[in-house]
Amino acid sequence: KRMKKKNKAVRCFNDNGSVRGISYLMKTEKSGSLTPIFQVGIASDLEEKVVCTSFSLNAHGKKQAWSKAVDAYAKHKLIGKNSKLYKDLVKAIPKVS
Repeated sequence: KRMKKKNKAVRCFNDNGSVRGISYLMKTEKSGSLTPIFQVGIASDLEEKVVCTSFSLNAHGKKQAWSKAVDAYAKHKLIGKNSKLYKDLVKAIPKVS
């Protein structure tokens, strides 16, 4: 448990600096239109199961959708909102068009 807590920051990021567990995707709606989303798919430390949720860039805007995705990620990975790790996650917003 101690090593898991110590390595939490390292385990949250991929080698390229992106957040492990939050993906930028183009979701195909039933109508056939494409919607850009941030999808959170992680093993929850809170609920002890895999959770998957998404936030639309069209509905929330890029920054708000990313913020909501990071909030969901932090909640399930038990990361405090006042921590340096949380601030680093917020800063890791991907460059998308």
